[in-house]
Amino acid sequence: MKKNLLALSVAAAALAFTTVASAAIPNTWYAGVRGGYVHLDSDDFTTNANGEGTYHFDNAGFGIGLFGGYSVNQYFSVELGYNYFDGFEVNDRYYKKGSTTEFDEENTDFFIHGPELGLRLSLPLTDAGTDLFVRGGGFYAMYGGDVDDADAFSPFVGAGVNFALTDNWALRLGYDRYFDVIDVDDDDIDMDIDYAYITLGYVFGNRTAAPVAQEPVVKTVTTTYNLDASALFGFDSDKLSDEGRLAVDQVVIDAQNAKLDFVAYDVKGYTDPIGNAKYNEGLSLRRAQSVANELQAKGVPAGAIQVSGLGSTDSTVGNACDGLSRNEKLKCYAPDRRVVVNVTGSTTTTQEQ
Repeated sequence: MKKNLLALSVAAAALAFTTVASAAIPNTWYAGVRGGYVHLDSDDFTTNANGEGTYHFDNAGFGIGLFGGYSVNQYFSVELGYNYFDGFEVNDRYYKKGSTTEFDEENTDFFIHGPELGLRLSLPLTDAGTDLFVRGGGFYAMYGGDVDDADAFSPFVGAGVNFALTDNWALRLGYDRYFDVIDVDDDDIDMDIDYAYITLGYVFGNRTAAPVAQEPVVKTVTTTYNLDASALFGFDSDKLSDEGRLAVDQVVIDAQNAKLDFVAYDVKGYTDPIGNAKYNEGLSLRRAQSVANELQAKGVPAGAIQVSGLGSTDSTVGNACDGLSRNEKLKCYAPDRRVVVNVTGSTTTTQEQ
């Protein structure tokens, strides 16, 4: 009774291993064959206190069987199998009462077979499907050969490693322990089986893992447009030319083609340092506002536009024009006369988790 309770406790512990991920592909069937070495965990047993009968078992044997299963989801699979364990022999020695030298002896061959049902839980080692696993369940042991029938229910637990050979073929190395496979109350005989085996299995259907979930990724994009003020406006003017309107229109078209969300326009006007600084600052602001007005005319909300006039600050030519005549400086400072439009928006893409 204690061994039964221990066996069930171990099986329950194995089946409780449900927090690990499984390398099994959900919603797929598989089947295979297995075989290996079997050891009957037994000692000699006497039939009564006088030692008038003794059973001696030949423990080594072999096992073969079939198995199939269904991967319910990524965490566990249900397996059904049929085992055949053979190669066992019991040596019955019946002593005459009061004698330890005179006896009758009979050798009896027997085998054990029956169906089993269990759960398999696995921990993946590679993306290809190789995993470590534990399994547990119940085996209905039936006896064959020159022995009396004494069927028994045998809990089992096991562990091993599963190697993915291809998308559909897998090789498994494992060890199972079957408890109380032989359970004879009259003779107080309880024996277990150790089974070391190798399997070859086939997975039906598509083993390709389901696509992993995608999560959105928001990326901020900024594009800078340096618009030449000489092309946008006439000399000392803040009125957009036809060429200037086309240049501003293209900024809006580019933002629409980029399919940006939450678009904002930062418009900054600049002038050269020639002349009065305060006047230049006002001119740069008026020019920036003209560009902003054209943006609104093309459908850009006023709240999405920021306007500033920075005069001759942030020169692009630096002191390269120092020492030149006025006319030469007008040409040299041409890059400083500009309107800069920074268009900022967001794009949403997806990536694997």
